[in-house]
Amino acid sequence: MSAVLEEIIEKIHLLPFGEKLKLREILNNEDQDLENERQRRLEFSKSLMGKYRDSFSSVDEFIARKREDIEIEDKGWQPTK
Repeated sequence: MSAVLEEIIEKIHLLPFGEKLKLREILNNEDQDLENERQRRLEFSKSLMGKYRDSFSSVDEFIARKREDIEIEDKGWQPTK
C-alpha cells in the first residue's frame, strides 16, 4: 500500500462517525455516477453499432478496394498497343 493511501486511511479513522458516514455517502454517489456514465456510453456505443453496422467496411474489404484501385491505376500506366 502506498504511503499516501495509508495516510488517507489513517485520517479517515480519525474522523468522527458522522463525518465518516458523509464520506461514505459521497463515495457511494461517485460510484453510482461513474456506473451511470459507463452504462450511458455503452448504450450509445451499441446504438451506433446497430445504426451504422452496414456503413463501416471491414479491413479486408478496405484492402480489397485498395488493390482494385492500384490495379486500375497500374493499367493506366501501361503503354497501349
